[in-house]
Amino acid sequence: MKFDIVVVSSPHKRCLTAERLDEQNIPYIQSITPDYDYPHDSPNIIPRYEQVNVNKIGAYRCFEGHKLAASLSDNPYTLIFEDDVKFDNPN
Repeated sequence: MKFDIVVVSSPHKRCLTAERLDEQNIPYIQSITPDYDYPHDSPNIIPRYEQVNVNKIGAYRCFEGHKLAASLSDNPYTLIFEDDVKFDNPN
């Protein structure tokens, strides 16, 4: 089964996952999540977060970033990796 790997990353920090995939010559698509503005005209976009102490803009950017990453692959089998995946070293 052939699949795509998409790495969700931030323009503000080092992408360890991409570095490790590059070291192993594993192909991937890098998705850089922009600094989305929170849609202030939709205050209930994440209604359950009103009840807990959550970084709304962080949660919103995470959600939108993963949607963006998923949109970059047209393969029905796609793995989406975070930018800080730690790979086990079998050696």
